[in-house]
Amino acid sequence: MQKVVTVFLKAWQPNIEHLKTEELISTYLADGWNVVSVTAAGGASETQGVGVWVIFVLSKRHEK
Repeated sequence: MQKVVTVFLKAWQPNIEHLKTEELISTYLADGWNVVSVTAAGGASETQGVGVWVIFVLSKRHEK
């Protein structure tokens, strides 16, 4: 089973956003998910400001 998790990191709050992202991903890792890939995609919008999308692909073995 795979899961895609996306996080938008804002340029003006790197420390706060970094901690939230680390907490989110560590929750998945503690639940048995493994990181398959991490990709960054540039992005800016009038409502979200300047930042970057970080896309995590996670994988977990299906338990029977």
